[in-house]
Amino acid sequence: MRTQAALIGGPPVGMLVASESAAYEVDTALLESEVSVSERPKATALHARSVQCPVRRGRLPGRAAPCARAAARRPFRFAGLPGLVITAPGREPEPVLRCRQAELERPSEVRARAAGARILREHRVIEVV
Repeated sequence: MRTQAALIGGPPVGMLVASESAAYEVDTALLESEVSVSERPKATALHARSVQCPVRRGRLPGRAAPCARAAARRPFRFAGLPGLVITAPGREPEPVLRCRQAELERPSEVRARAAGARILREHRVIEVV
């Protein structure tokens, strides 16, 4: 397969990159081993920058960039460590967003296909030359 950008693995980052690349008219193909979007619970939350970047680009459905508000501080757990706190400035979205991975993957795949990316499901990459 000849392409300008070959991405291996889809959800959710690969689908987002495929949609962005194709939107800039880069000939993009994404190879994903799964036959469809998985409903198995995997990632269930996004934190700070993982929320801010897609919101700024209008890539999180139903979530617009917030108006000015006080800075937000939210507790969260990572790697089993209790007592962590994450903050976001008042002009950014909330720093912790509960969202199933499938809810991010589906709209990204739709955007990627609409922009012209080839999403090749049931393809497992075993060698790159």
